[in-house]
Amino acid sequence: MAATPQETVGVLPRPVPPSNRFALLNPRSFLAPAIDIAPAEAGDMVIAPSGLITERMTSLAQTASAESPFFGQTWLTYYGRPGIAEMGILGEYEIADLAPLLRKQAREYDIANGRGLGVMPAFHLVYGMATVASGDDGNHLAYLEHEAVMAYIEAAAEEEYAVILDVQIGALSPTEAISPALPYLAYEHVHLAIDPEFAMVHEGQAWPGDPIGYVTAEQVNEVQSEIQRYLRRNRLAGNRVLLVHQFQGNMIVDAEQIDASYERVAVTISVDGWGGPWAKITKYNAFVTPESPYAAFKLFYRWDDPILSPGEALGTEAYGEALLIDVTPNMVIYQ
Repeated sequence: MAATPQETVGVLPRPVPPSNRFALLNPRSFLAPAIDIAPAEAGDMVIAPSGLITERMTSLAQTASAESPFFGQTWLTYYGRPGIAEMGILGEYEIADLAPLLRKQAREYDIANGRGLGVMPAFHLVYGMATVASGDDGNHLAYLEHEAVMAYIEAAAEEEYAVILDVQIGALSPTEAISPALPYLAYEHVHLAIDPEFAMVHEGQAWPGDPIGYVTAEQVNEVQSEIQRYLRRNRLAGNRVLLVHQFQGNMIVDAEQIDASYERVAVTISVDGWGGPWAKITKYNAFVTPESPYAAFKLFYRWDDPILSPGEALGTEAYGEALLIDVTPNMVIYQ
């Protein structure tokens, strides 16, 4: 049976893949083997990049200026596509039921962050969803209807939450793919994200995500520039988060060239990938250093085994006896 434009790659059943591709029903499946990096030398009051605690150490925290959306607070998001439970917790509940669940989880993080920080809950919508079918315009994307988006924006305003509109790129350029989301920046609590996994950049690629896509640092900077231009041209208040998903090193080409100096944009790298704590924490520590842009860490209710506690996800406590997040993420995402 032919797929319809509404069928998302992430929920279509498919054969069991090789280890570097997809797992069943999961758009965020890849986990590299744990990376074994030498621990810190004796006396160093830092954490080894491998996450191993070699002495009595404390985690490093990402800092944010007073102008940043992350200033004084940890972000906590519930991710998904409305009405599609398989894509994440946001799609499992109606807004009225989701909001108190997110508030309860936020309280747990408010206790765990332990640094006098607040917590900013956020509805994290897959606004532009990658599809198997190309659709009439050939872009392999299905954008949420305006009424559905506004329902979350209005509910978030009442709850004093943020909203993230996530776009899975498809056959468009990142800047083209994010363009339909820009008008929602009229609401100061709305922020944006792009997902390189579903960028169709490979010759002969039939649908998004197979093989895994990528973006370049130049493209990320172009998206930042477009967001900043839009905010300034329309005289919109507030700075915005731009989240970029990553679970393989090659999903962001020349990542060190990402420009984190845009005044109106807080570019943030989200380390995704599901699985056990060792692989997840090791991968995060390999991708994120104190010199990185802002960072996010993604957890999966359905596929992480076991799922990390708020303290373990923030690096305020170790998993087990010797595994710790090095650099405290500014955002934790639950799918």
